Amino acid sequence: MIIDGTVSSKKTDLLISKYAELLNSGISASKILVLVQNSTLKNSFIEKTLEKLTVNATEK
Repeated sequence: MIIDGTVSSKKTDLLISKYAELLNSGISASKILVLVQNSTLKNSFIEKTLEKLTVNATEK
C-alpha cells in the first residue's frame, strides 16, 4: 500500500491506523515494512502505534 497526499492530509494518521489494524489482526511486525522520513517521525509513529494496539506487543 502506498499512501500519498498533500501536507496536512492526515497520511501519518491513516498509516498508523492501518499498521495497528494489521498488528491487531495477528500479522507479525516483522512482515510489514514501514518507511518514515526521519527518526523524529519514527519515534512519534512508534508511540502513536503502541497507543492503538490491543494485542500483546512483545516487539516493543
